[in-house]
Amino acid sequence: QTSADDTFKTQGMLLPKRDYSVGAALQLIKDTGVDGYRLDAIKHVDGSWLTQLRSQVATQILAAQKPPQRFYMVGETFDFSDRGFIRSFVDPATKLDGQFDFPLRLNLVKSILMRQPGYGLDQLASFFDSNDGFYGSDAVTLPLLVRWCRCPCHLPLPVSYPTG
Repeated sequence: QTSADDTFKTQGMLLPKRDYSVGAALQLIKDTGVDGYRLDAIKHVDGSWLTQLRSQVATQILAAQKPPQRFYMVGETFDFSDRGFIRSFVDPATKLDGQFDFPLRLNLVKSILMRQPGYGLDQLASFFDSNDGFYGSDAVTLPLLVRWCRCPCHLPLPVSYPTG
């Protein structure tokens, strides 16, 4: 006999379990009135979970608000070198609003705190220029807008997030 879990497998994730998890996240919003989530280690979560959460937040939470508010979702994808991979999770309409910008943090630490050879202020300025708008037209990164968060190593951690 086939179980419900076997019947609803998709992309290695069980739909009933995903539905339960997304439902619990929605209920937490309803019960507490939070206006956003920080989603750590999002690269380890099936992408369908994130898109389902974003979609259901829009239909079940935001649609009931008068006027509709913004529900902010920021992710953490621990990767200091692959900005494209980090960007792949950012789309305020279907995925995350923003991500912690680890490559930016690395460049700040090497240029300013550690003063490593090859990472002077000119190189940092070039990185800023290439980073502005990199995460999408709705995302804003340094030097335009920064929100500093603390990380386990007690250094500031810049996060990119959209305006609006």
